[in-house]
Amino acid sequence: MANSVHDAASERQGYIPRWLRGRLASHPGEQTGVQAAPLQVVAAFFDISGFSAISRKFRDKGDVGVEELARIVDDYLGKLIDVVTRWGGDVESLYGDALLAFWREDANGCERAVSSARRCADEIIRRYDRARVGTNVEFRIRGAIVHT
Repeated sequence: MANSVHDAASERQGYIPRWLRGRLASHPGEQTGVQAAPLQVVAAFFDISGFSAISRKFRDKGDVGVEELARIVDDYLGKLIDVVTRWGGDVESLYGDALLAFWREDANGCERAVSSARRCADEIIRRYDRARVGTNVEFRIRGAIVHT
């Protein structure tokens, strides 16, 4: 039983951004309600270009095509999430065929966050733009980085 509790706790950690895990760890036992506080971040948005046309092709195959496209998109976005995580970013949310990630500034400012976001974007574009994801289907990826 202890293993299943540990496994469940480990699994939930995957859904909690690093910055929030760090805050919770530095204030153990603190009872806090809902709080809002500004974060200084570098944000990156990645989107599959031309997705509407691609989705029409799969939709024309009926339910099987829609399920196939959902599986392909899940796999593709999962790879992007892995890259974001390796570069120290947190995924804020998924938006259908897109994702929003961010890198929090540290005490020294934004230089490290900007560098990590840029390197992450470079890797994503290099590895996953023009990715062959199905029979006669190629995903184009577009990205933007913003410092808030």
